[in-house]
Amino acid sequence: MFWMLKSFASLFFATIILHSSTSAVSFPSLNLPALTGKSSLIAVGKVVSVRYDGAETVSVQGQSFSAKRKLAELQVSRLIKGQSTNSTIYFEFVTTIIYLGFGDIFVNQTGMFFLIPKSPHGLTFTVTDNYHPVVVAVMTAPKAAGSDYERVIAEVVNVLALPQTTLDEKMEAISVLDPIITPDTTTSLRSAANNLNMNVKLRAVSALLKRNDITKIEIAEKALLQTSKEADLNLIRGLASSLHGIKDIKAIATLTRLLDSSLVEARRSAAYALRQMGISGIIKPLTKALYDKDQEVRYQAVILRSGVK
Repeated sequence: MFWMLKSFASLFFATIILHSSTSAVSFPSLNLPALTGKSSLIAVGKVVSVRYDGAETVSVQGQSFSAKRKLAELQVSRLIKGQSTNSTIYFEFVTTIIYLGFGDIFVNQTGMFFLIPKSPHGLTFTVTDNYHPVVVAVMTAPKAAGSDYERVIAEVVNVLALPQTTLDEKMEAISVLDPIITPDTTTSLRSAANNLNMNVKLRAVSALLKRNDITKIEIAEKALLQTSKEADLNLIRGLASSLHGIKDIKAIATLTRLLDSSLVEARRSAAYALRQMGISGIIKPLTKALYDKDQEVRYQAVILRSGVK
């Protein structure tokens, strides 16, 4: 019995140590322009095999962690950047014993893979970024034109446009396009906002509002005033937070109505957006915010006067 208790205690303290060692590690977000620029080869394809290729140690923010090196075999559908005469490409990637945010790769996975040569002859590759080795893409899609980066964006836009993609793939595509503000991505998000699936619809509207595009704001208003059972609560809260991006004074009437939302996050964000506009037209709406039961909503109204033009 004693040895069992001792083993349990050792495992418990080891878990605490491992947790504390990773708690300070932050995961970098996807930077698609940088990832595109750093990659020598960008290929859309399907992974047909993955095998263990040895153990190694990786360094993350000054800390060392045990990892597994793996070799993937990629069946290439098309190249977005770079050249290769082979229809099959082999590349290495690593996964860690403790989760550090590295992207895993598995058999039958499809997408757009970002690679750099591992050897001088370019026969074997490695992923450009362990955190973001692959971005969502469709095996069969229209050929894109333009620069490397424009073609990469077009591949993600196709995920939203083509009917054969799954809802999960569409959600992933919206997440990729969210910070990329171009006419094409905005048009794509507007189209996705008309999707019949409520989660896709709200995620697209959220991305639009962040870039001060209020063309679909009526969808946000309805969702935040009458929370649908179809929608994921985290998406609803994310939608509320996206109101911070609104600067267009044409949204004042909608933001005023959202001050009556039962969702406190919506009232806070609506009050914040109104106050940031800093024009006399927001005085009346924010006056009623002075009586809101939430302290943060009241705060936005209280500090209004200092910024009104």
